[in-house]
Amino acid sequence: MSRISGELLAPVLPLALRRLPLFPLFAIRPFPLFLLLVIRPFPPFLLLAIRPFLPFLLLTIRHFPLFLLLAIRPFLPFLLFAIRPFPLIIGGLVALASAQNLPDTVSTYQLPVVFIEDSVRRFPSEVSVAEQLAQRLSGAQAVYRSVPFAQEVVYQGLMPQQLQLTLAGMRIHPACVDRMDPVLTFVEPAVVETIQERPQQGWGGTPALEVGLLSPEGTPGGGATLLGGDNYHRLYANAQHRAQKGKLRWASASTFRLGGPYRTGRWLTPRAFSPASEPYRDTTLPLDPFRKLNLYTALSYAVSPAHTVELLYLGDYFYWVAYPGLIMDARHSAMHLLSVRHRWRRFSDMRLYANTVFHDMTDERRPLSEIQTRPVMPGMYMPMRGLTRVLGLVWEGHLGEERPFRLKPRIEGTWNQAWGAMDMYPVGPGAPMRLLNLADIRFWQGGSALQAAYVQPTFSLQAEATLTYLAYRVGDTLSFLPLELYQQRYVGQADRSPAYTVYQVGVGFQRWTSWGRLSLSLRQGTRPPTHTELYGYYLYVPMDNSFWMGNSRLRPERLLRGELLSEWNAQHLRLTLTLYANRLTDYIAPVTFLPVGAPGNGTQQAWRILRNTGLAWTAGGTLRTTLVWSSTQLEAQTGYTWGWHATLREPLPWIYPFFVRVRASQGWRRHLGQVEAYFAAAQRRLSRTLYVEDPTPPYLLLHAAYRYLLWSKARASAFLTLRAENLLNTYGWDHLSVGNMPFLGRVFRAGLQLSW
Repeated sequence: MSRISGELLAPVLPLALRRLPLFPLFAIRPFPLFLLLVIRPFPPFLLLAIRPFLPFLLLTIRHFPLFLLLAIRPFLPFLLFAIRPFPLIIGGLVALASAQNLPDTVSTYQLPVVFIEDSVRRFPSEVSVAEQLAQRLSGAQAVYRSVPFAQEVVYQGLMPQQLQLTLAGMRIHPACVDRMDPVLTFVEPAVVETIQERPQQGWGGTPALEVGLLSPEGTPGGGATLLGGDNYHRLYANAQHRAQKGKLRWASASTFRLGGPYRTGRWLTPRAFSPASEPYRDTTLPLDPFRKLNLYTALSYAVSPAHTVELLYLGDYFYWVAYPGLIMDARHSAMHLLSVRHRWRRFSDMRLYANTVFHDMTDERRPLSEIQTRPVMPGMYMPMRGLTRVLGLVWEGHLGEERPFRLKPRIEGTWNQAWGAMDMYPVGPGAPMRLLNLADIRFWQGGSALQAAYVQPTFSLQAEATLTYLAYRVGDTLSFLPLELYQQRYVGQADRSPAYTVYQVGVGFQRWTSWGRLSLSLRQGTRPPTHTELYGYYLYVPMDNSFWMGNSRLRPERLLRGELLSEWNAQHLRLTLTLYANRLTDYIAPVTFLPVGAPGNGTQQAWRILRNTGLAWTAGGTLRTTLVWSSTQLEAQTGYTWGWHATLREPLPWIYPFFVRVRASQGWRRHLGQVEAYFAAAQRRLSRTLYVEDPTPPYLLLHAAYRYLLWSKARASAFLTLRAENLLNTYGWDHLSVGNMPFLGRVFRAGLQLSW
């Protein structure tokens, strides 16, 4: 259904845009009662507060598309059933909303939220999911795939494909063959409740990070914000609500984004940090206005005191998102996730889920001059589509939860499918062609895990073991033939149906004292190759401007991982030091087999094939400090990761440089002020074989925010929010940004926040 709606969107959208002046009246008709209920206590204030923003709001809402109706049409019956307990709230989920500080831009721009008085528990999170990962997990950083909100995770120096990222234990695979839609693309801050490492969920030795979704079981209440800005994100709206009625509980959240042109900064880092600093001109990338909608609903019903059933839906849809690094746009992408969960007290937790991701990229809006001169496949239009599906069942048990000795068994099984194709239309003479980047790859996964823990008031011991079996199969053997020939020539053999049995074993120790805690963990296991590493064909990597091929004869990587954490707490101060190290044998990485200019290579890119390349290491640590004194809060974080390929004798790619982040917040009566400074050192330890990286200069970013309490009564509050991001108008780029995507220039934002 997603694929069909994506193909129909192109002819429908122009007709819809013609009728946009009438759409705002139609869009707000379903929820006037909700608005009246919310603003009834302070209508005079609301009119005065939003008056300066009325021209901006009228301008932005004029562009609000009919895509909302088109996107939700396939699942209207489900939505009508799911929202029946709270019909007045669902209107507010699309119109009002609660925004993160700088949606979709680099993580260093995000400002944490310090709330006035007791309103903290009722506001949706304003920190991006990628920033939450970096704050809560040592050594986690975000990789930006050309467009700022397509975020993958580099964890302790490990590549994104060396990491499992799940949503409430459910697995999702990106559909874009160039990985422009990683898992974090489909998750908004309003739906995130927890972020943690879950070793039991990894496939073998693969590190597993779980993003916990908003639970209906939490404290009732919610929040909403409407935020407008003058650069790239012209409108960001977000809301969440949680409530209970008898045996029924529900939680819902929604986020809407409206984009525009992207303006970069003017200046390099000040001379104190970079002697070569010189002024640059502001550059505006004329990107089409993108639209992105995220909907989440979870219903929980207590069948009896011991049994609870939960129905969950998460959907994400976006249109015309530009990828400057690829000279392409996402015409339409959609993700649907549906799950049914049954819990029997704390003894048993079982979930059946299904999800599908559709990604449609095109360059049809790009000018002919750009198509003819671009570095990858010049003179040829190349629309691409990808589709993935997952059907899974997972069960977790909890035995002896209140006793010193506890057991947590886990069983999981999934069926997975991935398909990706690219059509090629020459500008000049020549026949169109179709290329299958993933020839209908299907794989089955089954695994079991057992975690045992012995818990005492002052210490705990933990041991775990997982065993996973994966079987792959090529569904379209005819389209696999071109890749098969490459693999036979450059690897020696191709396998259409490989199978792997992988494992992980680990031990952990925690000690609690009057001053804090000490934690130590050690794990060893094997990581299976992903379906893309096995069967990806003709995949373009904008990071180093190359094509790479999969290798169906890859051996699993062997990982040995260790982590030490020490936390010290005083009356007003908390210090957390984390040290980690990873040893990787049979490290999987691309190796060039056809350099530029070689016989048989008529492109401007090197051709590379994945191989097991030998031994690699990553090591590093982070230090976090939090000082809270009355209404003053000071936070500081610093960290460094070192990566080295011992066999190739060169640094590993995508290693984040040394950084320091300092935030200071001060509250006074109705006022709250906050400043943040972020410094990243130059990265000159560069990969030259695995990925040909560019050096990145040092940079300094400065941000400021101000919040004013306008009104407060019982559980409801209203705030005015003002923010200035990148005050120095720094021109720079993050080392992990693909194609050196520059930072946003100076941004001013203003909006209203409500909590209830």
